[in-house]
Amino acid sequence: MTFAEDSHTKQPFLTTSFTSTAASPEVCRQAFLVTDRTPDTWLAYHDLNNLAERGGDLWSDLNISLSKNDSIPSVHGGILWGDSVNKRFYLFGGEWNNGFSQGTYSLLSYDIIYDKWDHFGTPDITPLPKIASYGAGVGISETGMGYYLGGWISNASMSGWTGDRTMSSNFYTNSYDSGKLRQVASLS
Repeated sequence: MTFAEDSHTKQPFLTTSFTSTAASPEVCRQAFLVTDRTPDTWLAYHDLNNLAERGGDLWSDLNISLSKNDSIPSVHGGILWGDSVNKRFYLFGGEWNNGFSQGTYSLLSYDIIYDKWDHFGTPDITPLPKIASYGAGVGISETGMGYYLGGWISNASMSGWTGDRTMSSNFYTNSYDSGKLRQVASLS
């Protein structure tokens, strides 16, 4: 994943790449969620099968026609776990752009091929996860796992949080295939 700035809108965005050996446009996409602290958010992709020559180089056009309905929160500081095997990414954590988390946490996933979001519901773990933002995370498609460490917990990242903004030492894993989120370590 990398941070970049759109040359037209000057908006920052976070990218996560999906690679495939398949030749169809549906699976040869680079998907990313564009976000900053304003309410302007887009779900966009580059179709790597349709390249245009510009300045002697081949470039793909930015397409912002993918869907994100109002039930999907606009967040910043979360992690996108890319899953190139199942052609989807998972959204974990982050602070809601409107300032306060609006409900019980639900793991979300975007299916790139079918252009749809899936809610996987509240994780079935005790205690419930302390949802943070701006932690460290990585997704590994080959093992089907996403990992998230630390971050900041606040009322903007976790519904019902009444304490001061605090650092987390929690370490979570998520299995893409089973949908099982687990807290595997914590210093507290």
